[in-house]
Amino acid sequence: MSTTETETIFSLESARIEARLAGQRQQLRANPADRVLELDIEAGDERARQLRRDHDVHVRVERDREAADAARAQAARAELEAKLVADYRAAGPGITETEARAALPDLLHRHLIGEQGRMADAFAAQRRRIGNF
Repeated sequence: MSTTETETIFSLESARIEARLAGQRQQLRANPADRVLELDIEAGDERARQLRRDHDVHVRVERDREAADAARAQAARAELEAKLVADYRAAGPGITETEARAALPDLLHRHLIGEQGRMADAFAAQRRRIGNF
């Protein structure tokens, strides 16, 4: 879930409580002596504040998790590219770093196709194993 425009259970519940509180405040203006209603409004305000804090924490944690996932994916890609370039250079003597970097899109494509083949083989093996039951 993207956190750019996030609604959480916390924000939805807070909005529901705020709507209820608006009606209760109107009732309190009509009858300012209603101490029970006043206490109920105070409790509702506190609950809404807590829900807003929970929402903020949830959004911050989710944003941090997304940033960590992006950093992890970027690091994994950089590691894969370095490995592919090193393997390519080791495969042919005299290949320069520039030539290896130029061949990187093709190397990545071949790696992806190889991964898809391995995944298809693993899937077929699982199907055979399941079929043996």
